[in-house]
Amino acid sequence: MRTRALLPLLALLITAGSAAGQTRQELASACRTDPNYRAQDFILGAWDVHNGDRKTAEVTVEKMLGDCALRQTWSPAGPGPGSVAGVFSYSRYNGAWLYAFATDYNNSNYFIGRQVGPNRIEYTVPPRQQPDGSVRQQRWSLMLRPDGKVSELSLITTDGGRTWTQEYDLIWTKRR
Repeated sequence: MRTRALLPLLALLITAGSAAGQTRQELASACRTDPNYRAQDFILGAWDVHNGDRKTAEVTVEKMLGDCALRQTWSPAGPGPGSVAGVFSYSRYNGAWLYAFATDYNNSNYFIGRQVGPNRIEYTVPPRQQPDGSVRQQRWSLMLRPDGKVSELSLITTDGGRTWTQEYDLIWTKRR
């Protein structure tokens, strides 16, 4: 009896999971045409990253998985650790951008983002308690500037968001 009662619910979940009966091909093509998936295309390409006048890294961002995600490869400008491998992807289920990354210096994390304007995505990190007892939260954004460069701005707060302090503002310049 219980199994029979669960069958309609299971059928509903299967239908909902396939986005109202859309085929995988239809769902995949949405990644190429849905503006939500294309909102961060302004970072595609090969870039030199500067902190002030000093080049700190080179970053490459390319489409992957049938244009449903962006792969980021970050390499430090100098010797030593500093490499990052990341994936950006829009989640239609959450209505948000997701960014997950791993590093060669034990600093892997994830961010949840939203489009806050044309060519601007803002990410947040879940609050984390620090050794001194304070709670640190980070807000991080990528924004296309009028000169074609990208600003990567990170702000932090330890007072619940009453005040925000700039952690860094990196400038990405497209490599030719």
